[in-house]
Amino acid sequence: MADILNAFMTQLMGGRATVEDNRVVLLNTGFCLVMRASMTLGIPWEWLDTNAAWPVLEGVVSTIRPDIRQTIQSTRSRGDKACIHIYEIGR
Repeated sequence: MADILNAFMTQLMGGRATVEDNRVVLLNTGFCLVMRASMTLGIPWEWLDTNAAWPVLEGVVSTIRPDIRQTIQSTRSRGDKACIHIYEIGR
């Protein structure tokens, strides 16, 4: 799953997914395509994250494991220093 996320993110904006215990952690502090789209289109960044970017990322990993659960630990659209997404197998 981390390899798939890394391949996807490399094409879009960077970030790095790593395996930690029984979960995959995606960390991005670099360029953000969603932020650029927000500025260009005049759409709130957090709205684009919530309604477009996060569902796309969850969809990418769910092709491997449909029971995956995504949680957002931090996000730059809300003022955090990094976007941190956690992917775990649903329980």
